[in-house]
Amino acid sequence: MIEYPELLVSAIIKRAVYDYKNYPKLRPDVRRFIKSDYFRSITDLDPDALLEELERQCKKMWERTEYH
Repeated sequence: MIEYPELLVSAIIKRAVYDYKNYPKLRPDVRRFIKSDYFRSITDLDPDALLEELERQCKKMWERTEYH
């Protein structure tokens, strides 16, 4: 039995966010995970809002690293 399940959930979501931001090839898998029934069963986060925010942050990161 997991003593602190909320810590595990937090770690899972943080890793998904990290992978989404740092590994573009994993984004389809992360999107699928965030849209999954499993994701909805472990958190009250809005999957669409999370994905929108991740896209916004990635776009911002990309714009900062882009050479003009």
